[in-house]
Amino acid sequence: MGFQPESTIDRFVPEFDIMSMRHTGMGEHMRTITALVLALGLAALAAPPASAAPMVDPPSGYTKLVNLNSDKCADVENWSKDEGAVVHQWSCRLDNDANQWWGFAPSGVPGYWNVVNLNSNMCLDVDGPSDADRAVIHQWHCYNGPSQQWRLDDAGGGYFKLVDRNSGKCMDVDNWSTADGATIHQWSCREVNDANQKWRFFTTT
Repeated sequence: MGFQPESTIDRFVPEFDIMSMRHTGMGEHMRTITALVLALGLAALAAPPASAAPMVDPPSGYTKLVNLNSDKCADVENWSKDEGAVVHQWSCRLDNDANQWWGFAPSGVPGYWNVVNLNSNMCLDVDGPSDADRAVIHQWHCYNGPSQQWRLDDAGGGYFKLVDRNSGKCMDVDNWSTADGATIHQWSCREVNDANQKWRFFTTT
């Protein structure tokens, strides 16, 4: 689980008594208001990410990510250990399958995770980093940038959506494809016709 920072408001907001305006003068009053505004801004930065859906916690070990639409796994192409290797979907295997196993490491940002491939020890990453629809999702050395930080929004029925912190967009199988090798990219999150954006964990070996 990500850490929960100490309340910024508790540390920075001074006691405010509106009656003191009669005695302290406008300058001191304005300094009090400025401190209050600053504290509220810092508190917003420290707050957990806004999400309409409740968030899902990943398993503690490695898991496969299985798409609802295709019933296929997120897979690093050709077992590559290279930066920039494409992540696509492929039939889920139970042998020679290290490129289909993913681990979740806390990013340090509450509610967000780094998603690390077992075979390459590299992170799930949006190319660019881009905030555009169709931006390719690939693997890259883990540096914990916003394009490598993912939120898991509960989609119901044991499924969730993977939402990139940089773009606010969902991990999506191109064109609702059910074929091996179909591209996995990011796309604006939808509430309808969204089976290709829903994923589930598979942990049984």
